[in-house]
Amino acid sequence: MIADTIQRVKKLPPQTQFTLPDLYRGLEWKEASKSDRILLGRLFSDYAKNNSIVEMIGKTSNNKKIYLKK
Repeated sequence: MIADTIQRVKKLPPQTQFTLPDLYRGLEWKEASKSDRILLGRLFSDYAKNNSIVEMIGKTSNNKKIYLKK
């Protein structure tokens, strides 16, 4: 799932702000188990810290991380 998420981010235009659920349409995000979503969030956060194409820029009011594609 992390590889798919990274591919979706690479397709975004530069300077796009997003949360992980924004990358998945309709039921795709909701159908994933809570543990899978948490794991993906952790893995993607690590990816953002160690990569130059995306960075975490904040959090939403419901504690979802906001990322920026550079």
